[in-house]
Amino acid sequence: MTVTATISAGPWAPEVDVRNADLIRLIAGVAAADKPSLEGFYALTSARCYGLIRQIVPEARAAQAVLEAVYASVWNRARTYRPSDGAPLAWALSLAYGHAMQARTGQGINAAGA
Repeated sequence: MTVTATISAGPWAPEVDVRNADLIRLIAGVAAADKPSLEGFYALTSARCYGLIRQIVPEARAAQAVLEAVYASVWNRARTYRPSDGAPLAWALSLAYGHAMQARTGQGINAAGA
């Protein structure tokens, strides 16, 4: 018997594992400088990152600049991501939080991702 997303629900559901695995594969592609992998990672994670950023940086234009900086960081730091350190979305959200706090405290936005 195969368990599918329509049969089970909750954080233990197979779709969660598949999604994390997909995100991990995309990060590995980004680490190899594959731009379509970055686009895929962005498509799957940017809405959540932007939502977090907007809670910290309420002005839309500034929040968009922070989001761009986050994905520049993803591009530059993908080689350092280790799945054993946490889920891919949590990693992206931690980058978003850090960049948003820098923007909010006036330290500026480092679009180079350093």
